[in-house]
Amino acid sequence: MFLSGYGIFLAFVVFSILFAVAALAVSFIVRPRASYDNKNTTYECGMEPIGDAQINFSIKYYMFALLFIIFEIEALFLFPWAVIFKRLGLFALIEAFIFVVILILGLVYAWKKDFLEWK
Repeated sequence: MFLSGYGIFLAFVVFSILFAVAALAVSFIVRPRASYDNKNTTYECGMEPIGDAQINFSIKYYMFALLFIIFEIEALFLFPWAVIFKRLGLFALIEAFIFVVILILGLVYAWKKDFLEWK
C-alpha cells in the first residue's frame, strides 16, 4: 500500500511535473523552425510600425479602473446582505450603512482629486 496517505500526493506531484516537462518537450520538437526577418518585426501584418511601442498612460486610467472594481465589490457584498436582511436585524443595518458611508467618502475623495475626469 505505497499509494496511501502522502504517497498519493507524491505521485500526483511527480505526475504533474512529468506532464509539464513532456508537454514542453513535445512542443519544442514539433514547433516550426523557420525564422525570417519579417517574423521578428513588431507586427506580422505587413505594416511598418510607427513610433515607439512603449507609451506612458496617465495614472488616472488605473485609478478609474480601481474605483470601478471597488464599487463592483461593494455590490458583491451588499447582495447577500440584502437577501437575509430580515434575519440580521438592526445591527446589520447599521453595519451596512457604515460600509456604504465609507465607500461614499472614498467616492467623494476621488471626485475631489479629479480621478473621475478623462482630461
